[in-house]
Order: sequence, then structure tokens, then C-alpha cells
Amino acid sequence: MGKTTLYESLRTNPTFKDKSIEFHDMDERGDVPQAGRGPWRAYRAQELLHNAATAFATGSSSILCGNIKPHEIIESEYFSADLNIHFLCLTLPSKVIRERTLKRAQENTDKNIDDSSFSPENAEQALVSILHFARITEVSTRNQAKGHVLDTSNLSPAEMHDKVIKLIQVLNTL
Repeated sequence: MGKTTLYESLRTNPTFKDKSIEFHDMDERGDVPQAGRGPWRAYRAQELLHNAATAFATGSSSILCGNIKPHEIIESEYFSADLNIHFLCLTLPSKVIRERTLKRAQENTDKNIDDSSFSPENAEQALVSILHFARITEVSTRNQAKGHVLDTSNLSPAEMHDKVIKLIQVLNTL
């Protein structure tokens, strides 16, 4: 189960239907530039944090899904300790990340999607960047007092889904 699949399953889960929880994905609007590179990702994280702070002021919690480094949130002008922000990093072995990246590059080629960042010629470079980002995010999350890391390598999609739901339920009561 990938990030977007998990996001959709959480967002539509009946467990949260009557709760004041908003779910947002970094790429929910579909305006992601190639590989979500550059300032777009950091800007989008700031936009989502602003929305979360606004929702918090009205009594709602927010779940932000996507590739967001904790320091990007903590250093934001919209950050406040009152927001009770927790970070969750889902980890996979490098081998699985490699397989998914190469599969995505091949799928893009097969579908004639022009995304040079995931072309077969650039897949190795993209992979190095993705693995580096994943490692930085994991270490950064582990270093946060409210950081949670979930190793998903031995979990089925259903088990991962259930663990994330339980964590959200516990954290939303704090």
C-alpha cells in the first residue's frame, strides 16, 4: 500500500466520519510538478500547515499526508506548539523503494507519460534522491519528541492501515 492509497483509505474510513478530523494529501489537487521537486513541495507543506492551524482554531484536527520533513513544519511561521503536531514516518526497506521506483519509471514509459525524472534513463538518479529523502525524513522524525516511525516492511496493507488508524485515535485524544 502506497501513500496515496493509505490516505484515501483513512480519509474515507467510517472510524473518522463523525470526528472533527480533516485529511489532506500533498498532491490531492493534482498539481504536482515532476517528482514534486523544488520549492513546490515546501510551499505546499506550508499551505497545508496554515490550513491545519485555521482548522485547529475551530476545533478540528488535521492529518497531513505526504513527503514533509519535520523541520519544514517546525520552522514554519504557522507552527505553534499548541497545535499538538505529531509526525509519522512510514518506512520501507531500500530494496522495496528501489523496486517501486523502477516500476513507476517503467509504467510512465508504458503510458507515454513525459516525466523525465522517472524515465528509465533517470530512474537511478531519482532512486538515489528518493532514498536520501526517505532517510533524512526518518532520522528527522525519530529526533522529534512527537515523532513516530512505523516500519511497514512486514505489514500487510490491512495491518498497516489498522496500525495507523489506532495511532491516530490515540493521538487525537491527547
